[in-house]
Amino acid sequence: MSTLITLDPVELPEIRGLIVKYLSKRDLAQCIRASHSWNTLFIPYIWEQVDLNEQLIRRGFNLESLTPYSHLVKSISVTDVLEFSSLVSACPNLQSLQVTMPSFGLLRTYQQTLRNQLSAILTDTLSIVRLVMDSVYVEWSLITMLKNLKELKLSNCDTMIQSSVGDFWNRDHPQLESLSLSFVHIPDLWEETEQSASIYPIFPNVKSLEIERLTTLPEGIQVEIIRQCPNLETLRFLAYFRERIQSSLPNEIVRLAAIESWPKLRNLHYNGPILSGQGSADILRSMELCYQWDISYADFNIKSLQALGEHYSTLTRVNLTYCDSARSDMLQEILSSCPQLRKFRGVRIFAKDIVQGKPWVCSSLQTFMAFIDFGDKPEVTAEEAEEMGQSTISTLATLDDLDVKILQQAVFEALSHLNNLRNLSVGLELSINEGVREFRHGLDFKLGNGLELLEGLKDLEIIGVSNTFQDMGMEEIEWMLAHWRRLEQVMGTCCYRDKQTDLWLLRHLSSQGITVDYVS
Repeated sequence: MSTLITLDPVELPEIRGLIVKYLSKRDLAQCIRASHSWNTLFIPYIWEQVDLNEQLIRRGFNLESLTPYSHLVKSISVTDVLEFSSLVSACPNLQSLQVTMPSFGLLRTYQQTLRNQLSAILTDTLSIVRLVMDSVYVEWSLITMLKNLKELKLSNCDTMIQSSVGDFWNRDHPQLESLSLSFVHIPDLWEETEQSASIYPIFPNVKSLEIERLTTLPEGIQVEIIRQCPNLETLRFLAYFRERIQSSLPNEIVRLAAIESWPKLRNLHYNGPILSGQGSADILRSMELCYQWDISYADFNIKSLQALGEHYSTLTRVNLTYCDSARSDMLQEILSSCPQLRKFRGVRIFAKDIVQGKPWVCSSLQTFMAFIDFGDKPEVTAEEAEEMGQSTISTLATLDDLDVKILQQAVFEALSHLNNLRNLSVGLELSINEGVREFRHGLDFKLGNGLELLEGLKDLEIIGVSNTFQDMGMEEIEWMLAHWRRLEQVMGTCCYRDKQTDLWLLRHLSSQGITVDYVS
């Protein structure tokens, strides 16, 4: 006779993972106190990460309370607390350390204390795999000692000892897989030497590289750093606005892509000097696969669109913010051709293009950010006519007399199929009208217009209607609160025609815990 063996579902790793995902640490701790079996199963999750901050210190945290569980700690995050070396030293299996300090002005008072703390930690904790430092003075020679380091992220950091810079930047780093440098002051070592590319660091296994506003290094040096990452999969390059003028950087990046410096590049996030349409096309055609195309400033033309079209089946993110040359019909083509798309951001798409175009296939879309314009489309230029074809132009012309309410309902119908949406921002970006605050006719969130069709968007968290004419009333607000239980933020004006009503509606939203982003 066989014995029936029952298994507690909580013992399954998949179930435990879901419990940890949806319960806060406080709730999980209460469950552990109430159940001995849960104590055994979930105590590692409680102590896996320790967040040390002023609030925790005020509540009376002491190291002795951690001692029985110190071997479980894998990650420590320190925020605005100068004394933390004893905590780190007590955790033998620590893999990740994140240190965030106040501004440099305050740090200078305590820089010697902080330096001693970091020196002791980085010298004694060589097992660290992930190091994140924000507003901390960097001593590069100490970072070089971390032979197991795979991820290094530095933000708003200055150099503690200038002579230590070369200890990191003049050698290879085969262990690093992710490198992020944002507002980091790196003294320019390279201009003092006549040696060539042999002095540049080599990151043979870096898959993710982020360079943001390294104003202390010439563009040529930044390009060389990027070039030394032959296995790059994700590149993020962000620059100051003033650095986008008269720069050779776009041409250098295109050149590197053309000579296949990064054969594994899959994701490009670029906010730098303006890329030409041909440059965008060249980069896209050099990529075997493209998952994320995030280009905030570019001349996006038909050549760019055709090259992007080669990746429609794999694209998960398309961001064309401030690419004013990306026409409405181009955005409509992307939305109707990319089945894997999760995040989409464009400048403007006309409601008429949505209605007359092919159905959107991006049913898994989580973020939609583009102004849906219900105004008249501008005249089509001769060049655009040649690209689009006469049949498309004549079809658009037949839509001119469509009733606006029918257009509103048709757009709501298109959006209703995006059941995974979390961010629906259909307001007007100021870049369209050159920074002048002006209201336009956009999607009006009225129940009579088709708002009720969005009942299925249960995961919606953000609504954006900035700079658009809205005629909502309390009925619409109550409907949103009843059907979008995860709603967290509303951006824009709810009732354009009556300022008092608008303030009343926004205050009601705020009283329900909704963040309101409103500009009078």
